[in-house]
Amino acid sequence: MLIRLISGLITPDEGTVKRTSGMSFGVIIETPNFFASETAMYNLKYLASINKKIGEDRIIELLKRFNLYEHRNKKVRTFSMGMKQRLALVQAMMEEPDVLLLDEPFNGIDDDNLAITYQLLNEYHKEGHTVIIATHGDYQDYCNFNKVVTMSAGKITEIK
Repeated sequence: MLIRLISGLITPDEGTVKRTSGMSFGVIIETPNFFASETAMYNLKYLASINKKIGEDRIIELLKRFNLYEHRNKKVRTFSMGMKQRLALVQAMMEEPDVLLLDEPFNGIDDDNLAITYQLLNEYHKEGHTVIIATHGDYQDYCNFNKVVTMSAGKITEIK
């Protein structure tokens, strides 16, 4: 719910969400969805064609960094859950948005690729981008972000 509010997909029943005008978002909400009968490359090129901000080089760069390059021409329906999660991260990051809003982005990712994912998210944050992760898991030891906000029942319970 919080990610949908921040990204502007829904509006609050009360209160306000303040966003900087022109801010761009890369979003993963719940289970990543792609055209399952198409390849990973087809899906990413199709999504990139909407805003026309990036070319194939950027897609290839991220596929390589997320260990998906060798699978780029495979149909998404053959991907494991973890591979789909990493493909969703490529999609969320490929246009270099100001803010990444990630809902449970680590589901199903094996340990080796999880370490790579943490590294890439840390790099993205160090480059000056905002990264917001909603998760039930404990990733604080792996992601070096400025703040960790803990919520329970829709209320903030702790800020570190």
